[in-house]
Order: sequence, then C-alpha cells, then structure tokens
Amino acid sequence: MRLGVLKFYYLFDPPEELVQAPLTVAFSVPKRLHKRAVARNWLKRRMREAYRLQKAPLIELLDQKQKNLILLIIYTKPYKANYHQVARTIKKGLKKLEETARA
Repeated sequence: MRLGVLKFYYLFDPPEELVQAPLTVAFSVPKRLHKRAVARNWLKRRMREAYRLQKAPLIELLDQKQKNLILLIIYTKPYKANYHQVARTIKKGLKKLEETARA
C-alpha cells in the first residue's frame, strides 16, 4: 500500500521459519533516490522513531488475534520530508494494517 512518502509491503501469517516475533519490521531508503548514506540514515532514523512511538496498538491487536506480521516500509520520494510528515504517514499505515488484521 502506498501512503504519502512511504510504501508498505506486508505479509500476515508468514511461514513459521520466518517468524521471530508477532511483528517484524524493516526500513529501507533506496540508494538511487538518495545517493549519500548520511541522507539515507537520517530518513531511516526518522522512520524508526515514528514507528517506535506508534507500534503498541498494532502489536496488542496481533497478540489478541494470535497473528504474525512481517512489514517492510520503503521511503519513495527523492526529497527529505520532515519528521511530522513521516510520522503522520506511518500512523496512517499502521491504522490500515490494524483494520486489515481485524478482518
């Protein structure tokens, strides 16, 4: 699913050999969009912090439903968005994943 400056790829109930926790997350910023490692690391830090602050409701729901989730979040724009834009987008994405997990 694509939201704002981010793209979310997810897999509910993956094979058992891939499961390490109820929620496994990876973050990526493509080198072709941001050539400098400093910029890529800056964006990934912002994405990880926004995720860290908003992950609790999704993890609780996955525990209740006894589901597992693998999530990949990719930054898709060639400019550096501010933290608030990234945080809003991650919040929307996690809410949509909660709705999908409930179904």
